Amino acid sequence: MKWRKSKAKRILYNDLLEGIIPVDDKNFQQMSLEDVYSIDPELALYDYSKLKNRLNRLRNKILELDRRADDDLIAFNNYKKNHKPSLFSHKGFIQWQGSSAQEHLCDDLEDYVKDPSMKPMELWKSRPGYMNEFPLDAFCDKIKQEIRTAKSPKMS
Repeated sequence: MKWRKSKAKRILYNDLLEGIIPVDDKNFQQMSLEDVYSIDPELALYDYSKLKNRLNRLRNKILELDRRADDDLIAFNNYKKNHKPSLFSHKGFIQWQGSSAQEHLCDDLEDYVKDPSMKPMELWKSRPGYMNEFPLDAFCDKIKQEIRTAKSPKMS
């Protein structure tokens, strides 16, 4: 049987990820190769003499992936520190998320959904904040977006 895509390899890999088999150097020696070999009967289908190298390769792969994840996190945090979020969208008006217009729309949305005769323009004109911060077409898109993402079962 091929080791590359074997169930035994997946078992070892998952046991390393879950901490059943230690990954780091300090704790790695606390579990003997015989103990690892006896973890699952699936491992008995493969040559014991190759287990040490196979286990070390998996261990090194996990350590490398962890190191790369740490590097990615450092780079991401550095990027966030150097690139503050824009206050304006690519269309030139303020960001919707967290805006006062979004807060007001959440308050007004239930009444809007209950009244089918109300037009989006009427809702847009109902508060100066809507008209001052967003053009009508963008506001209509935001109404649809908020209705789609509403958590309340009353609005679906």
